[in-house]
Amino acid sequence: MTRLAARLAVLTWTRPVELRTARWEHFDLEAKEWRIPAANMKEGKHLQAHTVPLSAQALSVLAELRALNGERVQWLFPSNHAADSIMSENTLNLLFKRMGYEGKQSHHGLRASARSLLSERGWSAAALETQLDHAERSKVVAAYARSEHLVGEGSWTTEA
Repeated sequence: MTRLAARLAVLTWTRPVELRTARWEHFDLEAKEWRIPAANMKEGKHLQAHTVPLSAQALSVLAELRALNGERVQWLFPSNHAADSIMSENTLNLLFKRMGYEGKQSHHGLRASARSLLSERGWSAAALETQLDHAERSKVVAAYARSEHLVGEGSWTTEA
């Protein structure tokens, strides 16, 4: 379960709390989207859900998770210790520590790594920031910048 959580974190760049609180009801597998409710977002400041497009690899991880815990639990990553609870916030960071990445990488750090690598490959800064759910700092720009950068079925634009 921990390896699948790490794989999904790498593929989706979601914040640790968003991954840990993910429920099956947040996923539209036909649309290939994960719709994270505003209430689950960072500091609860969001007015609308954040849509995360799901790649074929992410959908494969979800299929593996479904095979492991099926319909019996509401959470993607339930706690091993309490059926009505979620995976510990330290689980993935302990995995990185066991892999020899202590002080070099963390679950939250995956987001920065993904942002940097894809920026170097020419991805649109606006699309990357949208994927990371980073709000526009300028209230004026935020008021006018309403596109989500999603194009087609679960794909992202690389144009500025």
